[in-house]
Amino acid sequence: MWYVYEQNNPLSQNLKLNQINNLLTQVNRTNGKQITYRFNPFDNRSLNDEFVFNIYLDANGILWVGTYSGGINKADTRQKQFFHYNKEIDVKSSLIDNLVRAICEDKEGNLWVGTHSKGITKIDQKNNIVVANYQHDDKKNSIKTNHIRKIYCDRFGQVWIGTKDGIDRYDPVTNNFRHYSFPPQPNIPASWVYWIMEDHNGYLWIGTWVVLEKYDRKNDKFFIYDHRRTLKRNTVRVILEDRHYNLWVATEGGGLTRMQRDSSNGFKEKLIPTHFLHSRKTITRFLTIEYT
Repeated sequence: MWYVYEQNNPLSQNLKLNQINNLLTQVNRTNGKQITYRFNPFDNRSLNDEFVFNIYLDANGILWVGTYSGGINKADTRQKQFFHYNKEIDVKSSLIDNLVRAICEDKEGNLWVGTHSKGITKIDQKNNIVVANYQHDDKKNSIKTNHIRKIYCDRFGQVWIGTKDGIDRYDPVTNNFRHYSFPPQPNIPASWVYWIMEDHNGYLWIGTWVVLEKYDRKNDKFFIYDHRRTLKRNTVRVILEDRHYNLWVATEGGGLTRMQRDSSNGFKEKLIPTHFLHSRKTITRFLTIEYT
């Protein structure tokens, strides 16, 4: 199991991150053995940045690690040696920027790397080269903004891009982008999209700064859920579907919510939430509340 956790680092000189590292960790769930990967200035095959934003494990056992300032770190999980993609190396494998916020693999095996504010780099994994960079361009069809927060590659080969200004969909057949925007509320950046996920029915679930949304691609329509009835907080960071088709929604400041689904209403299905919150009295106690 691979995960990332925060750790205070008083030796860090990176004041922008408030001296906190996001450390990459591997755990063997059979014996509990844990390995934390750190930067080693004397080893050019070590992790080159200890602040990790995201990780992606592909079908071939290759781990892709997106970092704050080191670009992409790539490692075969059987060897644990990292190969680096960043702006400082040769142009054939150079990222458009080193601050990586999103990673996704498409049906052709290409890796899509979204950056904090410089757009997207597309990497041909087989040949270890960059094949395209995508940035906003007022004069032609392009992504709406260079501020990328999530990339999702669906079962049909379409690439969905969550940004600070809604969603862009890239069609590899036509090489065109389509932009989806959401009506903002006063002084609230409603279009900040942090998560995109495809469920077993083919619907897309979208987590934004202020709402949980569902999108029907066939009929091109959205449905917005009232967070007052479904979540403890409305900033959605992660959405996953388990084998029983429950949704698990992680929020900023509102803990974790499990959504049981009542599909008797079709697309506008009812979500029945159970909330799991941290208790200051004991970290092993969960507060569970169900709404009917």
